[in-house]
Amino acid sequence: MLSIAATVAALALLRWMDQGLPTLGLWLFIGLSLTVGMGHGALDAVLMLAQFKPYSNVAAYALVYLLLVVGCGALLAMSPGWALLALLAMSVWHFGELYRPSLANRLLVGGASVMAPMLLSNTALAAVLKHALGVDYSSTWLVWYWLAMTWAVGAVVWVLWLVVQRTNRRGTRSAEHADYDDATTRAALELAAVLALNAVLSPLMAFAVYFGLWHSLSHIARVLRAMARHSSRAKVSRKRLALAMGLTGLATAALLWVLWRWLPAGQGVDSLSAQGVQAFWVQWLVVALAAVTLPHMLLVGYSHRWLGR
Repeated sequence: MLSIAATVAALALLRWMDQGLPTLGLWLFIGLSLTVGMGHGALDAVLMLAQFKPYSNVAAYALVYLLLVVGCGALLAMSPGWALLALLAMSVWHFGELYRPSLANRLLVGGASVMAPMLLSNTALAAVLKHALGVDYSSTWLVWYWLAMTWAVGAVVWVLWLVVQRTNRRGTRSAEHADYDDATTRAALELAAVLALNAVLSPLMAFAVYFGLWHSLSHIARVLRAMARHSSRAKVSRKRLALAMGLTGLATAALLWVLWRWLPAGQGVDSLSAQGVQAFWVQWLVVALAAVTLPHMLLVGYSHRWLGR
């Protein structure tokens, strides 16, 4: 009961700050993406050391990883609209990774954070996209709109199917059914929580909170649990973990300082848009996130057995 009250209070505070400070969503998106978000990505070094032996294989995959980031970034930078759509598609798949045994659960939970803004706050989302995408806006908006509509229909069908399934199995619950019900219950709760988050907050703020304080922190905790289980076998030291996180922290702190100097926090949304600064940084972040998501998603998927839940 106390945790529910704390969650409601935190959401109320975030909503008040979101409405009172027009640029807060942008700053939170930038700040959390470049700190906690990049920090959870830095743990890919831990996964490489655990999954690839000997170290020559680690170096080879690290090179492939960097080439994927550079190549993907260079291609997506040509079209911010395509970069955004690529990020949406990879996010749907990657955010639902914990629900991988069930394709329906994976797509619905993974798609919640990127489809809900279109369904619940499309006017605010349109304002951001128009400034950020420019000529790519119309086509990107149309594709995203129909993806969101398809996802919404799928979510309704999924909920109805769950209700029918549980009604038909009432009184005959086996161990297999119990595992299935537990997984779908977790999926339904996460889906409801993400929808509530997007109903309360603006699109950038909602995604920043989900990506930075939910997905990224959950992944960090998952890697730490896996390290504790496999420490003697995988030979992954906490010193390496601290080094990876520390180097990423220093790099992102330096980048945040540059951003702070370039984009004073006191400017309003209209002023930012007039100068084209907001559009530049949103485009840059979208392309950067899409570029690093591809190798990160592939590595996490490859390492799912080592990681566990």
